[in-house]
Amino acid sequence: MRIKSGIFTGIRILYIVLTLFVSYLLIKEYNYITLFTTNNFTSTYSFGKTAEFIIIESLIIFSLVLSIRPTPKSLGIGFILSSIVLPTLFPPVLYNQIFPYSVSLLFYIILIAITIISIPLFAYFGNGIKSQISGVAFSLLIVGVLFQYSISQISSFSQLINDIPYITLHFGNTFAIYSIIMATIGYVLLSWSKKDITVFSSIRNVGLPYILVSFIPGLFYLLFYKSTALSISSILNGLNFTLIFLTVIAIDLLVLIISILFNLKKDLLASLIASIISAIISIPFIFINPIISLEFLMSGSSVIPKSIEDPSKIEKSLFEAISDGRINRANLYLKSLNKLGYSTSRIYCDAINKKECDAIIWLPSKGKIDYLYCANLKNAADCIISKEKIPEDVIGLIKALAQRDKESAERLSGFVISKTQDKNLKERVKAILPSILGLQMNTQQLNISLPSLESWKPELWVNTEIYGYKITQVLGIGGTSYVLLGERDGEKYAIKIPKLSSSRDSKESFTTFVDISKESSKLQEISEKSVNIVKLYGIFIDVNLIKSITMSKNVQLYYQNPPAIVMEYMSGGTAEDLLQNDALYLSSSWKKIVAIISLQIARAIKTIHDQNYVHLDIKPSNIFFSSSPGRFGEEVLKNLSLNVVAKLGDLGSARQVGERFMEYTPQYCGVDQVKYMLEGKGASKNMDIYAFGATIYKLLTREPYNSPSLISYLDKSVEYYLSGNSSYKMYLQTAETEYLKYYQGLRISDSIFENLIKSMTNPDPLKRPNIDSVILQLNTIIKSVS
Repeated sequence: MRIKSGIFTGIRILYIVLTLFVSYLLIKEYNYITLFTTNNFTSTYSFGKTAEFIIIESLIIFSLVLSIRPTPKSLGIGFILSSIVLPTLFPPVLYNQIFPYSVSLLFYIILIAITIISIPLFAYFGNGIKSQISGVAFSLLIVGVLFQYSISQISSFSQLINDIPYITLHFGNTFAIYSIIMATIGYVLLSWSKKDITVFSSIRNVGLPYILVSFIPGLFYLLFYKSTALSISSILNGLNFTLIFLTVIAIDLLVLIISILFNLKKDLLASLIASIISAIISIPFIFINPIISLEFLMSGSSVIPKSIEDPSKIEKSLFEAISDGRINRANLYLKSLNKLGYSTSRIYCDAINKKECDAIIWLPSKGKIDYLYCANLKNAADCIISKEKIPEDVIGLIKALAQRDKESAERLSGFVISKTQDKNLKERVKAILPSILGLQMNTQQLNISLPSLESWKPELWVNTEIYGYKITQVLGIGGTSYVLLGERDGEKYAIKIPKLSSSRDSKESFTTFVDISKESSKLQEISEKSVNIVKLYGIFIDVNLIKSITMSKNVQLYYQNPPAIVMEYMSGGTAEDLLQNDALYLSSSWKKIVAIISLQIARAIKTIHDQNYVHLDIKPSNIFFSSSPGRFGEEVLKNLSLNVVAKLGDLGSARQVGERFMEYTPQYCGVDQVKYMLEGKGASKNMDIYAFGATIYKLLTREPYNSPSLISYLDKSVEYYLSGNSSYKMYLQTAETEYLKYYQGLRISDSIFENLIKSMTNPDPLKRPNIDSVILQLNTIIKSVS
């Protein structure tokens, strides 16, 4: 049953009208206006009437404030307001001493002013135990003193000095004690902690408030009955006290039972039933005894929700609770949303649209998700990969992604295979991957004779399928990997497979394992942030699988499920390829071409650095072109300005700033990069600046920037380090000396680039410019090159 907010608004108005009507009847019946404008307060009867009026006006105030907004702070306002009315009931202030001017009246005026100011201050700023302690102190030390002086018959300054606060107070002086206690309770409630009460619980918001509020009239009576002529019988006007008491208790128990039965299921319905029951019972008592009617109105008004929950606010609170790790609270929010008609699938889709990653990972554990109900499933895959957490039912999400976004399905599958420790889940993903991508595994590939890892031939993969990609040719063979051309749905992809070796001592095996371990799901996200970075579509790397292949020499496993990285296919070749074209290199446009290519790569490096990563392997062979740039100078310039894009590839080598690494290319890296690598220090952005400067130098001169002797020293240091020989330190020192001498004598024939390259390759890493400065200088060079 869905209860609309208009129903509770109508009930709230009904309670206000009933309270005002009952108030009118009581004032008319007891003739209070006439009573308190006479001087008949010396008799016991008058004091009893005063106490009676205090109870009635308190019930009226409580019923009204709770009908308007039923919260602890509203209840606090009711206590304070009911207490400050008291001094006006005494002749020393209201009748005898208004004329001439009295000190008591002055204190009462101050009391009213301070109370008016203090109520909003405590209500707004009060929040928790510290504020409540302050409220008690404020009530006793300030308000309490003003209460006493306001109701004392102070007629002279000497009497004011002698009448020290609280010295003359005793329980015989019931009215003063009543005012102080009411005010103290009021300020404590006014400073009630501002807890999140978005989740409506019928036990907390219906059962308990109803019972506690119903006891308030009893508190009034206990404060008065010993020192006044007030008695229960005088209030009930002949009604049977036991019967009334049992009726109140019975209604309290009924409301409590309803709230328990409906708790976290039909909480709003419990509130509706409780408020209607109280309203119905109060109506006959209007004509029997309006005071009892007020009590039921006060209790019933306390359970009317201040508002129907706004699902969007609850959902926001849910996402915040999940992010903060407040899971118990998150469960309550989720139940509340479900009650309001928000399915878990709908909430999950909202989390996807808002990129609430923690919620995307948490919600599948709370129920079945209809993933196809959501429009932006790619965000779910991105969140899972970036958070590096695998949610429950990730298989269902992968299947849904396969229907909507095969690229994201592939990336998520590769992530799960790489990261999960659940062998069963890993095998399930591997088993369904070809089918969800709409392809079938080639069963013929399982029954052929295979060479050893050391003599492996990548051509064996041609005409087979790897993770759903049809392999059509071998694009290249590097020092640590093979690059294959794969096709799917008419699109081409570059698939990088690392070389694996069973030899633990070989450099190739060492760098291969480094190459495998360096890949990170975060890099996929980075690759999508710049048009000048080769995109990573999928990473299929299972460390346990690699161990099985290398340690057991399982070539069949390597053939069927090789670790692989699926990348954007760049059909235009590399910058290294351009250097082989004499007509292009010797053309008058070459310098400008180098500057334009360098600027595009600098933008890629900036994106990587902005994400707090270091590429660590910048070189001409890692600069790719989206399509053929052309063969002649003017043609290449034109294509670079129109549709050919230079992109930085091999993002798999990247590491976070400060992270340890084992990656270097001796022709392009600085001595500091190898030194930091061998000493276990973290990656630094200035390592990329050096490699980028060396790359620009190579493009301009066709010669490696690092000298052959420097390259030899760097390789030797790594070789000795890997073999456990401490002599690697000697080679590093020699390399530093060699490079310093080389740098001091370096002269670059092209003066336009000389200052830039020398600054980028400074022996002192701290003196190298950052990538933003490099971009500015490249822009200047482009403008100056004809």
